[in-house]
Amino acid sequence: MDNLRITPLGEGQVLLEPGEALDPSRPEEHLAGLYSRLRELSARRLICDIGALPVIDPVYYGWLSRLASLCRVAGLEMVVVNMRPAAAYALALQLDDTPSFTCERSVERARRRPLSLPGAPEA
Repeated sequence: MDNLRITPLGEGQVLLEPGEALDPSRPEEHLAGLYSRLRELSARRLICDIGALPVIDPVYYGWLSRLASLCRVAGLEMVVVNMRPAAAYALALQLDDTPSFTCERSVERARRRPLSLPGAPEA
């Protein structure tokens, strides 16, 4: 998990910053350890900061989708933040359905969102 920086933000919120050396084609290398760490922190929301990522290709989107699935299993909300406009556009061109995660512009905006369970209707 050297390629994933995990920072507790308080109130059940955890910031995940994937490193540049992360290999999204091998999610099994990171997800089990990340799941354990999120449980240790009693996380209720995972905020994934992808601001350093210039483009989201199908492999990286697959990793984000697997991460969102892990969050659903763990009962966490997943919010992706700091997505660059070019990355958002490239992602939109690839999608056939709605992403399994929520997006916000910044970590602070994600932190201010009311906490909800994945799949629950928003207030």
